[in-house]
Amino acid sequence: MTEAANGNAPIAVTMIADFACPWCRIGKANLDAALASWTSAPVDVTYLPFFLDSSLPAEGKDFRENLTQKFQGAPLEAMFDRVSQAGAQSGLEFRWDLVGKSPNTTLAHQLIFIAPDDVKGPLSTAIYDAYFLQGKDITNLDTLVEIAAAAGLDRDEIRRRLEAGEGSAEVHTIARQVSQQGVTGVPFFIFDGKLALNGAQPSSVILQAMHQASNPAAVPAD
Repeated sequence: MTEAANGNAPIAVTMIADFACPWCRIGKANLDAALASWTSAPVDVTYLPFFLDSSLPAEGKDFRENLTQKFQGAPLEAMFDRVSQAGAQSGLEFRWDLVGKSPNTTLAHQLIFIAPDDVKGPLSTAIYDAYFLQGKDITNLDTLVEIAAAAGLDRDEIRRRLEAGEGSAEVHTIARQVSQQGVTGVPFFIFDGKLALNGAQPSSVILQAMHQASNPAAVPAD
């Protein structure tokens, strides 16, 4: 949450995303950049889960094989280059050579669901970085426990709660509700329930949406 200098009511920003989505990593970085330069009303950010592929087994599938099948043989390297170029504009590096799996992200979403609110943002970034930059297996319990511990959470407590399946039913219910509400692609941002943005929008666009949500009269409609 950003700090308020003027006592205004908080702006509610919702980010719907999946940790297997490279554009979501870019969108999260752009959201963070927008929040860092925001000086108006406080902002409450909520992170909601989405599943790019809910049919993946718990252990995931081979990354390149799965994408080759999904995109019917389209050249993967060209797709990777496009994402990498977009990521570079947001200060992000993607190490496609290290990514081994198309992951089932249920466990990662559970970790965010059970984490304290003030940790959800940096923890989400850490999961994206672990997967797309460090090539870690985010379907693996041990990997997620280590990421959580590095973010300052209690290692044993997080392991116990994830092993017990805490948050699993809620994560799937929320993701299903999000899809039923018409969200078909991520990242997807909602500002105060008034405005929506789809895709990895630049931080300037996110800032404009925040300004309009906080004071609709200040930004003329198109």
